[in-house]
Amino acid sequence: MKTPAATEDNSLLLALLKDALTGNIRTYLIYCINPQGLLDVETPSALDLAQRVRGCATKAQTVRWNPKQTERGIRQGIMELQTIIMSQRDSDVHSIHKLAEMTQNLQMVKNQSWEKKREESEKIKVKIKQSCKSSQSNQQMSGGRHGDHNNESTETVKYLQEQLRQEIEEHLREGRGSAEKVQEKVARIQQLKEALRGETLKSGVVPEESQLCLQ
Repeated sequence: MKTPAATEDNSLLLALLKDALTGNIRTYLIYCINPQGLLDVETPSALDLAQRVRGCATKAQTVRWNPKQTERGIRQGIMELQTIIMSQRDSDVHSIHKLAEMTQNLQMVKNQSWEKKREESEKIKVKIKQSCKSSQSNQQMSGGRHGDHNNESTETVKYLQEQLRQEIEEHLREGRGSAEKVQEKVARIQQLKEALRGETLKSGVVPEESQLCLQ
């Protein structure tokens, strides 16, 4: 979008429009014209604006963040930037700062340990399944011994409550992060909540603490 020779306010407006009309978003532009105002000025301005933004196309799509793909992209960008810096006779301060920023971003992605977190999530699933199977097996073997079954169900509920509490506290400590990371945390918390809800309904006894967790 070409920026015409206009006032500072118009330049700011065009910059905001350009930011809103490009990227992975869906935008609707509504231009209101006062028919009782300066019609001879507002109408051409509105038509000119519509003509300029008509060629801006956006395509909203669902994006699933891939850490490995992000790391490859950052590495490729670093290599290209290094080639540009080496080909220049005079050192470009902007390129050097950008290279340092990209290197820092690469290190941050590597330090996230996504594989380790995925392994921890799988371990939680296995423990939940083992607890459920153990509870069902003991119930069949004990027959009328409902007290033992209730104790085991209570232990499973306590374990799930503790896991859920730790996940929520970790989520609150880390604060705001990337949308992908927040979604991953929320998914893990929701998974624990569903497991806790199923276990408490199966046991027939819902402690006060678990009621708070399920809300």
